[in-house]
Amino acid sequence: MKKTKTFYLISGLIAITLLMLCIDVARLYRADYLFQEAARATEWQEAERLMLASLRTYPYYYYYEDRAGTVYMEVYVKSGDKRAYDNARKLFEQAHKHNPYDPYILVHRIQLDFAAMNWGLLKEPSKEALEAAEKALRLDKNNQTVKEIAAELTREGK
Repeated sequence: MKKTKTFYLISGLIAITLLMLCIDVARLYRADYLFQEAARATEWQEAERLMLASLRTYPYYYYYEDRAGTVYMEVYVKSGDKRAYDNARKLFEQAHKHNPYDPYILVHRIQLDFAAMNWGLLKEPSKEALEAAEKALRLDKNNQTVKEIAAELTREGK
């Protein structure tokens, strides 16, 4: 009798775990689908709406935060829209908070400061970008991209 109760209990826990994993995967697929649709959108407002829906579908996931930040950075580079800059900065900071071991999130944050200096929003690199360069170098000492962008940022800051 005890063996059957234990068996049913373990089977139930396994079934619940599998159901939770399936739901998580479905949310991940939905978020990815929304990002793909955003990339196909011809109007920026529609693309932004889909991208933000994707972030709400799978919140706190560094990959989508970094991806959305990169899109906002591209909009800022093309238009100089301060709102796009602010959104990109916030998203890169969130992505770094959710995955502090990815040097490319830090590289994107540094690139955002370069864009801000080109548009005249910043006169020199921000404290956050300089810290990002230091962290990126500590995370990946052998990455040539990280070395080059950190060196360029240090030159700009002097």
